[in-house]
Amino acid sequence: MKWFQHSTDSHDDPDISDAMDEFGPSGYSSFFILLELYGREFNSIDSDGFLNLSLRFVARKLRQSSPKVQQILNFYLKNQRVISKIDGNRVLLCIPQYLEIASNWTKRTKPTPTEILGSGSVETTAKEEEEKKKKKTTIENHFSPTSIEYELSKRLLDHIKHRHPEFKEPILQNWAKEINLMIRYDKRPCEQIRHVIDWCQDNEFWQNNILSVKKLRKQYDQLILKMGKKQSSDFDTDNYLRGLENESKRINDITK
Repeated sequence: MKWFQHSTDSHDDPDISDAMDEFGPSGYSSFFILLELYGREFNSIDSDGFLNLSLRFVARKLRQSSPKVQQILNFYLKNQRVISKIDGNRVLLCIPQYLEIASNWTKRTKPTPTEILGSGSVETTAKEEEEKKKKKTTIENHFSPTSIEYELSKRLLDHIKHRHPEFKEPILQNWAKEINLMIRYDKRPCEQIRHVIDWCQDNEFWQNNILSVKKLRKQYDQLILKMGKKQSSDFDTDNYLRGLENESKRINDITK
């Protein structure tokens, strides 16, 4: 929004004054930042007057932790200055008296393409920021068919479908994402993952218990222990260990 009426005596408002006593300067700034967010997103409110935002986004804008945001919202909720509903990681906000201080610009209909072009610049709204973040996350979590994450996921699927041709086709991108977590966060070497996949899918007991990468990740340590007891005599341990060492160096380079 362009502007809203802000009285020079706002700091003496009983509710805001009490909020300042309770939360310090944050009690004051949080109220007006919420007003600004509500005004900027005015065209996105639902029929009941609620604006739906992520709790993390609101916390970032108020420069407060999520628990502190909830405390501030509960304070203003008691006085009906800001009606809020928290559902998991989402926040519904409604400011009943907002229309009394809103400018005509805020109450406008959505701008036409001509108006947007003529404005020179358009401020990014919270909804647009969230959509951009989702799009960025989608791009970051997309693995090409030549990536090691995708290749290992496909390897497990091929083993399974070799035994069960009618096995329901999974979303390999989700499997690849799980493999990525195994590599980057669990610090599992790629060559070791490959060997564990082959071993468990050749094991009469485990082959029907490991039917997804998520299950592979969950049972990984147990599989390693079982493998250690049943290592085939022709397995080149020295070469395998060298491969793990090289793979660990590669992972460290990726995660730096």
